[in-house]
Amino acid sequence: MVQPVNTVMTWWYRVTAERSDGAPVGRPVVVEGDGPPDLRAVDELAHSMLEAHRRSCHLVVERLAPEMAELLELAGLAFRVQGKPEGSEQPLGLERLEEQGQLGDPAS
Repeated sequence: MVQPVNTVMTWWYRVTAERSDGAPVGRPVVVEGDGPPDLRAVDELAHSMLEAHRRSCHLVVERLAPEMAELLELAGLAFRVQGKPEGSEQPLGLERLEEQGQLGDPAS
């Protein structure tokens, strides 16, 4: 008889879609995997961001795992932490710097 392998799920981030007025669209989704995040997780988040943008929404990414933050930086997806520090009632969120026009042109 084959014994199932116990897999420990690792928290990567929590994401919520919001309209431009800040109203949530649906429920928050916890994204986790069976180990540290990889570039596939970055790709999935990037695709989700594009889909939200097409629907005139944006994503609020909260409680980002340090490994996921490193991968986002490695992939060139610059984010800035926003919100209150840990221990406050409001969880930390992220905003993409490119969307805010805050990243410099690397060619200049």
